[in-house]
Amino acid sequence: RAERSQITPPNIPASSFRQASGGQTGLEQRETEKIEVPYGENLDDISRAIGECSLVFSMKLHTTLAAVMYEVPTISLNPVVKARAFMRAAGCGDLVLAHDDRRLLALIETGVAPPPADNVARLRADASQTMRDLAQRLWKDFRDSTPARMRALPAAATLPGD
Repeated sequence: RAERSQITPPNIPASSFRQASGGQTGLEQRETEKIEVPYGENLDDISRAIGECSLVFSMKLHTTLAAVMYEVPTISLNPVVKARAFMRAAGCGDLVLAHDDRRLLALIETGVAPPPADNVARLRADASQTMRDLAQRLWKDFRDSTPARMRALPAAATLPGD
């Protein structure tokens, strides 16, 4: 949930995001539920708000990535190749739907499980290793660009955690 966050929707009343249909859809407003749309300019605040959510509906790939990496139950409403591949890798391939997919309401009513923690840990480790490999390749390209650098600089960069 994002209620502890300092992020607020821009000039949009919260009631605009609530479904009020006489209890027919399972999305009716309940006393303990709060529906918010995180919005802001500070990425730390936005990330924190996403991590505090109990469920994320995302039409953007990077919001989907952040929510899954925080192990927040996430439904990607962006059925493009990248989103499908990421959600499949996270063990959530069945949670990529078009915004007008008839299965969406049933899925919400039955509950959405968080991504499997072991899949998220593997994705995190893979991403970390990829960034370390990239840093070393950049270092090597920089170092090897002139003979003077090759003599003066170590063959490998020292990275945090080394």
